[in-house]
Amino acid sequence: MYIAIVDDDDTARQEGKILFAETLTQLQPQLIPQLRFREYASAEDFLADFQPGTFSLLLLDIYMGALSGLDAARQVRALGETCPIFFLTTSTEHMLDGYLVFASGYFLKPLSQNREAFSQTLSHYLPQLFEKNIFTAAVDDTQLDIPFDNILYLDCNNSRGVTLHNGLDTIPIQDSYADCACLLLQNSRFLECYYRLIVNMDKIIDMNEDTFILVNQERIPISRRKRTQVKQEYIRYITQK
Repeated sequence: MYIAIVDDDDTARQEGKILFAETLTQLQPQLIPQLRFREYASAEDFLADFQPGTFSLLLLDIYMGALSGLDAARQVRALGETCPIFFLTTSTEHMLDGYLVFASGYFLKPLSQNREAFSQTLSHYLPQLFEKNIFTAAVDDTQLDIPFDNILYLDCNNSRGVTLHNGLDTIPIQDSYADCACLLLQNSRFLECYYRLIVNMDKIIDMNEDTFILVNQERIPISRRKRTQVKQEYIRYITQK
């Protein structure tokens, strides 16, 4: 679960991390090991790193440099990102603008003085984030729960180790490819499009003759032997969504 915190105030970023972690600890402490924060001191830095589908939630300060948090939110939504957005600010002036980009919350800083409102709102949205289907895999000798929405694709490196790709990191999986495939392919969004390669079809934005193009512009091969079948399954999936 990746959370982006975009604020040019170091203290505010730390407060956001602490309050988010505290709320998750109270609600679902078993999920703390999969919590990851990405911190950005400007909207420009965040947008340079942003890829749709990689973050579960965004915390955006409104007042920052040349690009505001609202500017960043508009660009994120224009790319098709649907994850919850929470705005952090020192003024209520832009509250309506925030909801025009489907903001999930609007909090006044300092967060330390608005802890209860922040925690209550997160308490409402956090369960929804984890209602999504979960892929449980062995990573570093522990069981890690990974939301399906955080998976771009899964493959085998040199037909041996299984690797999960989420757009930001590659995660080595200790389970066998057969076990992973058994779990993932039960869900309609996953498709084995190449030998020992399973793609999340929700993350495909285009299809060429022999490749799928993902939301992060990565190209995934389509099996030559099963090309017709794979393309038919993908078209069937997107037309029935």
